[in-house]
Formats: sequence, structure tokens, C-alpha cells
Amino acid sequence: MLRPTPKLILFFIAAVLLFSSTINAQSGSGKIVFAEDSGRLLLINADGTGQTILTPGGSVLDDNPVYSPDGSKIAFNRNIGFKTDIYVMNADGTNVVALTTATPQLDFSINMHPSWSPDGSKIVFSSNRNGQRKSEIWVMNANGTGLVQLTANIQLGTDGGGPIFSGDGGPAWSPDGSRIVFNSTRDGLADTELYVMNADGSNQTRLTDNIADDRNPTWSPDSQRIAFDLNGTSNIGLNIINRDGSNLVNVVHDGFNPSWSPDGGRFVFVALDPNNDFKPAVYTINIDGTNKTKLTNNFSSSRAPSWAPASSAPISTFTISGVVKDGNGTPISGAKLDMFATFNSTTQTDNNGAYSFTGLPAGNYRIDISKAGFGFNPSSITINNLSTNQTVNFTAFVAFSISGTVTGIGASDILVNLTGTVNRTVFTNNGQYSFGLLPAGGNYTVFITSKFFNVTPSSVTFNNLSANQVANFDLVIAKYTISGTITRLGTPKQGITVQLDDTTGFTPPSTVTDANGHYSFTNVSAGRTYIVRPIGANYVFSPQTHDFSALDGDKIADFIALSANHLLFTQATRTVAEGIGTIQVTVARGGNAAGVGPITVDYTTEDGTAKAGEDYTAVSGTLSFPEGTFQRTITIPITEDLLRESTEQFSIKLMNPTGEVDLANPSTTLISITDNEPVLVTEPDTDRAITVNSVTRVAAPFTLITQPNFSVDTRTRISLFVEQVQFTPTFPAIVITAVDAQQNQFQLPLEAVIGFSRFPFAEFVVRLPENLSSGDLFVTVTVNGSPSNVGRISVKP
Repeated sequence: MLRPTPKLILFFIAAVLLFSSTINAQSGSGKIVFAEDSGRLLLINADGTGQTILTPGGSVLDDNPVYSPDGSKIAFNRNIGFKTDIYVMNADGTNVVALTTATPQLDFSINMHPSWSPDGSKIVFSSNRNGQRKSEIWVMNANGTGLVQLTANIQLGTDGGGPIFSGDGGPAWSPDGSRIVFNSTRDGLADTELYVMNADGSNQTRLTDNIADDRNPTWSPDSQRIAFDLNGTSNIGLNIINRDGSNLVNVVHDGFNPSWSPDGGRFVFVALDPNNDFKPAVYTINIDGTNKTKLTNNFSSSRAPSWAPASSAPISTFTISGVVKDGNGTPISGAKLDMFATFNSTTQTDNNGAYSFTGLPAGNYRIDISKAGFGFNPSSITINNLSTNQTVNFTAFVAFSISGTVTGIGASDILVNLTGTVNRTVFTNNGQYSFGLLPAGGNYTVFITSKFFNVTPSSVTFNNLSANQVANFDLVIAKYTISGTITRLGTPKQGITVQLDDTTGFTPPSTVTDANGHYSFTNVSAGRTYIVRPIGANYVFSPQTHDFSALDGDKIADFIALSANHLLFTQATRTVAEGIGTIQVTVARGGNAAGVGPITVDYTTEDGTAKAGEDYTAVSGTLSFPEGTFQRTITIPITEDLLRESTEQFSIKLMNPTGEVDLANPSTTLISITDNEPVLVTEPDTDRAITVNSVTRVAAPFTLITQPNFSVDTRTRISLFVEQVQFTPTFPAIVITAVDAQQNQFQLPLEAVIGFSRFPFAEFVVRLPENLSSGDLFVTVTVNGSPSNVGRISVKP
């Protein structure tokens, strides 16, 4: 057996040291993409600098990001509602495109855990597209086309929901392109093991065999080893095995979701952070378990990190730094600087007054500075669109505070004012207030102004401030007066009870109006809600109440007393026909009709388009309502004429009520008079009557003979259409006269009258006489002595 010479051993040790040195030099390079519970995807440099948000998260949850082999794109899965699909985007977060679509028949459609082929042409992933309870490995082209199924689940049992299947997930494509590793429960639902298969899905072979769950496999850059996380044995955490499943090595016990660095010397993984409520954070570690380094300290838990290819340039970062000194140039140590940005940070100045925030990506930043006993100029700085290193210095000055206690306000907060060298305002908190960072040597006055309190003292002044000062105030609730006057018909109303309700539910205090109708409530506490409400058995009031919310001064609340009794017409409008003779309108008395004595009211008619003496007879007078009487009527004669008119209107109104009563709406009634003369319907804007042959329904001109034979009579019957025909219990007297072209006048025999409930006209059927000469025939319809307009009818030979 050959043994290595000392020279060879020395060379081997040197090579190992050189390899180790190379790993350590390169392992901090590049960048890492990872996901958060917030649903965001983020980038960070491998040294922990430059943390940047790629996707916004929120209602959209992104997870399992992985770089394409050339570093130009990132594939990931996105959950929206009840569906999860594979997406791809540019490495800077732009141009997000969906590669898979949800399976419609599934309540929960899941496509997740993408992994690129080494040439970037394909993506392998897990999907339940074959069934709600399945998870199988599929491959597709990088543009989402060419779906091919690589694994098939097997049934392991049955429950109330149906068959129970094994699940395959977490696929990862080997860098040499030949193999795909994945985790599977095909050996039992409580036994997740690692399997490997050819890239086409053939030769599926089990790699691990233990009682633990083996998940999240990832290949070493040389395709010779597989890292994964293991749960449930002594090797819990991050582990490595050879590609054939041999030589299990535990790297770290508290790690999961591993990803190899491009040089193979380190892992990025997730572990619980004991210094941040044990939230999962992103860490890096050497493959031998040394040099564990935390990269994130975020509010949301981190997961699923993936190292970018070596060709992917790191995130550009910058520094904001400076010094803090007083006005004499003396450094101020221990000043606290709080940076507010996408990720907040805090630091302090050192003994030289220096501070710095390093590793900042491009973005917007605000820095606030503070230290007890000092104020600063500026007190805060903002840098937008950081793209170069920035220097920001602060000047400190000695500062004091004015603070104190405000009593008498209970749980309320009240505004405290500061004027003088500095002007500020602040609200008390549990009765305490404070104005800090007031430059020494200044003059200041503290005071409280409130409409709800009387303040003692009214103000406190400090001149040449040289120490912290205290200014206390005592507040007493202010008192105000609520008063007013109640009138009835313009005269003060004595004896009306008025209540002041403070909405607390207790019996409200009350008072009574004096001879001047005046009332008053004094010493009313400020800040509360009050309702002023007058009460009277025979009255209503306008307004009904006066409401005051958060009383802040003396208030006037006047009321008008209106009688609870009222007079009004029972109808606001009436319509009558011209020939009706008379119309009666009713006046009603409402409210409490007992015990209020006699009531009277005047009435009179007033012309509108209808004129007294022409269309109606004017009336006026006084109605009396003895006690217990509720109604009176007014009779108005309506005049009938033979003039053709449109609808005309006049009104009758009530006025001058006497006794304990007021007018109510409607106190005026509008009466419309419609014309009762018949109207022969004509074509618009002409005198041509609208007529049809009553048998054939053909319009004019008419022949004298219609073919249908009415026994031996074939003379033509035509229909005239007449509006405003009133059918009383006795049939109206109807006469139809005609004048022909030779001025001969004669009557047309009326054979039928047809009424229509749906139409505003009646159909009159008349017979044309024999030997009627051709040309125009002028027709008039007279109903009960009232003639219609003249309509023209054409007759042809």
C-alpha cells in the first residue's frame, strides 16, 4: 500500500487551506432573495446590507423565490384567495407574469415550489391539478407551455373526505441537469422522505430512510451533494447527504430552508431568532457549521431564501454618516439617532461625536436625533432618493423642559399653549404635559384657553430659562346661562313650562315663563349636551327643541307657541267639470277640540285663470266652529258657458282665525275647472278630423258605398272620435251636422256610440247620405246643446 510522502501531505494541507481561504473570501459576495410572512419578496446582500423590497405583499402572498441560472429572472409562487400559481419576473421585480392558471374544478388550486433547469429553458414545480388531495411533480417550459407530469400519487387510505393520496413536493433540479430531487410521503403520511429521479421522471429512487421528516432539498453547485432540513431525530436541522443518499452530516441543529452559495462554501437558511421573539430570520453559515451570521432583523418572519448566481451583481449600498457637536465644537457622545425607512435602524454617536448608517440601498430616509438635556439643529433630516454616500452633521444646544400637572379635568385631555422664544402646543396625557428641548436662556409663557373651564392661574411665565421648570394649573368647569322668550302670535306667552334635559336620564329641571314670556336656566355646567324643551297642553312649539352639544357659552333659545288646535282644508286641490253647478269644499278642525271656546275663521275666493263672474261666483265669509264641531263646508257656484276653453283655475283660502287655533296646511285649496264642450279629434295643428271607415278601418277620403252588405244597405259608415263626452245616467242628446262644398247643411244619422275606459274619447258611428257630392265635408258634433269644433272630412267620387 502506497503511503503519501511528507511533501505530498504538506501540499495537500496547503491546497485545503487555499481552498478554505477562497471559500471565505467569496462566501460574503452576491445577494439573496427571500420571502416574508407579510407576503413580500425581498433582496439582501450576502453580508446583510442593502435589504430591498421586490414585491408589495398584502392581500397577495408571494413565496419560494428562486433565481434563473443567468440571474436575470426570479420564479416564485403567488397566492391570491384560494389559488396559488407560478409566476416569473425580472430580477428587479418588474414585469410580473403568471405561468400557470388555477384549475377551475378545485376549491384550492395549488402550483408552487418552482425550480429552474440549468439552461433556464424549463421550470419544475409541484401541483394538485390532478385532484384536491394530490401533490405531484410537473415540468413546463419557462414560458408556461408544454406541461408534463413527472410523478403520480398513490392512494394510501380513505376517510370521510374520500381517498387519501401521497404527496410529492419541493422539487429541485440538479445543476448538471440530469436529476430532480424532491420530498414525498409515498412511504406513509407521517414519513416524508427524499427521492431522486431522472429529469424525465424515470428511475424514481428513495434517498433517505428514517423516522424523521426530510424536506426542502437543494443541490450543491457541483451536483454531488444535497442539503435539506430534517425534523424528528438527533440530526434535526440542516443536513447534507451525498447524491446517492450516503454520508449524512448535520451542519446546524436550528436551521431549515437551505440554499447553497454559488461557490458551494456556505448556506443561506432560516432559523429562529432568540433576540427577536424567536421569529424566523435569514442566516448564513459555512458548510462545516462555523461562522453562523444573521442577516435580517425584520418585523415579519422570513422564509425560503435563495442565493443568486455568481453572475448576479450585488445590491448597491450607501452610507449616511456625520458628527454631532455643540456650538463650541465639542463632540457630543451618546446622542441617539433613529433612522426611519423601509427598515428602521438606531445608532449612537461615539466619543468623537461620530455616527454612521452603512449598507443602505437606494431609497428615502429620515433620521431623528435626541439626547436628554440637549436639543439639536436640525432635529431631523430627510434624504430622498439616496444614490451616493451622504454626510449630515448636527449641532447640539443645551435645552430644558417646562412641564406640569393639570387638575380638575378628570379623564379629559386639554390643549396647553407655549409662546415666547418657541411657540408650541401639546395635549395633556392623564393630566400631565411637557414641553421639552427648549433652548436655554429663552423667555416662555405657558397658558390654557378653554371655553369649558375656568383656569387658575391664567398663565405662567419663565424668563431666561436656565433649568427644568414646572407650571401646574387647576381647572374648574365653567358655568353658563341658557335663556329665551316664548311668544304666541307675536305676543309674550306667560305660564309655559320649559325643561332643561342634560340627556343623563335624570328628571330634568324646569321653569315657567314670566309675564314677558321669558325663562332662564343659570349655572349650567359647560361641556355637556342639553336639550331645551317647552311643554304646553294646548300648544306645539317651533322649533320643538333647541339642542346644544358641548355647551361652551351663554345661549339664547327662543320659541313660538302654536295652538295644538288647527284649521285646514281637507283637500289641497279639486277638479270639477264646467257643468257641475256647484262645488263644496270642507274645512276641518283638528287637535284638542274640547275646552278651548268658540273658533272662527274667514274665507274668500281669489281669481286665477278662472275669473269670478265668468267661470265661477265669488264667495267670502266667516265660518264658526262651536265647541265640539269638527267640520264646516263652503259652497261655490260654477258657471257654465258655451265657449271652448282650456282648464282654468281659481283658489279659496282661509285667514284670520280667532280663538285658540292656528291655520295648518293646506289653508288654501286650488280649484281647476275643466271645459265640458265636446271636442272632435283632429290631426295635429289642422281642422282635418281623424276618421276611419267603421267597417274596413280605412282612413278618408271615403266613397259613398262600402262593399259589405248590411242587408240591402251598402252605404258607408264612418267613425268620428270625440273627447269630453260626459255620460250621465240619461244618454246625452247628440246631434251631428254637416256642411258640404256647396254650403248645403244636413244631419248625419248617428248609428252607434262606443265608449272606451282606456282612452279619453268616444267613437261615434255615422252613416253618409246618398248622392253626396265629392269634396270636403265640414262636421260639427253637438252634445246636450254644446257644439264641438268643426272637423273636415274628404269624400271621393
